[in-house]
Amino acid sequence: MKLAETFLFVINPKAGGRSKDGLSDLIALKAKQYNVPFEIIFTTHAGHAYELASVIDEEKYKVIVAVGGDGTINEVGRGLINKSVALAIVPMGSGNGLARYSKIPLATLKAIENAFAGKVCAMDAIQINNHFSFNVSGVGFDAAVAHEFQHMHTRGFWGYFKLVLRQAFNFKPVEISIDLHSTDGIKNIKDKVFLMAVANSNQFGNNAIIAPAANTCDGKFNLVIVKPFRWYLMPYYAAMMFANKFDKISAVVNYESAHCNIRASTTTWHVDGEPVNIASPIEIKILPLAIQIIVPQ
Repeated sequence: MKLAETFLFVINPKAGGRSKDGLSDLIALKAKQYNVPFEIIFTTHAGHAYELASVIDEEKYKVIVAVGGDGTINEVGRGLINKSVALAIVPMGSGNGLARYSKIPLATLKAIENAFAGKVCAMDAIQINNHFSFNVSGVGFDAAVAHEFQHMHTRGFWGYFKLVLRQAFNFKPVEISIDLHSTDGIKNIKDKVFLMAVANSNQFGNNAIIAPAANTCDGKFNLVIVKPFRWYLMPYYAAMMFANKFDKISAVVNYESAHCNIRASTTTWHVDGEPVNIASPIEIKILPLAIQIIVPQ
């Protein structure tokens, strides 16, 4: 059998609002330098990256390089679960959470080099009913923001920051009931929350670190519950998040698990930053080392 060697670059032309002009030439330049065959496909619609990854020829392709944000990475990742083809990332999104956690260069040329020359590592995935998450997903405030963010014409950090401030004045807490499975049995948690994050990596993006102890290859997810707080504490919470001290806040509770069942008073969720609607009851479970990812040497 011929060893798979082709690199497929799947480029989301709309990701992050950044120009993709000249990107194909950069890829061709680096592919020639590393002497590897490559192909480039620009996505044309939502779900296109998943369609490509889900039917990938494992005997031909060695790596799919997701060029875009966490949404594009999620689509490619979903299609590569339990496949031999590895995922590489050229981050071009608004937050680039998984890329930042994985120490993948944000500079385009360096990220392309990493795709060709990095090392392969296995990574967990999280299944949330029929959705799959590789970075951070959740319900509550961040999910409400994600649903509003999809309608914004101007993206990026400052657009997101302004939206967060607007939402902070109007958001109503979400009621949750969790059956958390562990070796000691099932623990039931009932509460009203500002948000609940299901974290595989440690951050939303832009180094906003929600789960400092999260690890993408430990066979567990972190369930981070943020209890309701006064709106004027928002700058403090944000500062603690960017200082990697979010778990030091008394209103923040962190659990680790490989399996839980949840009921929530809303269907408004996000999966890796992309808005989705998930109806209760909800089962969340870890898929240990379900995908291969290219990270720096």
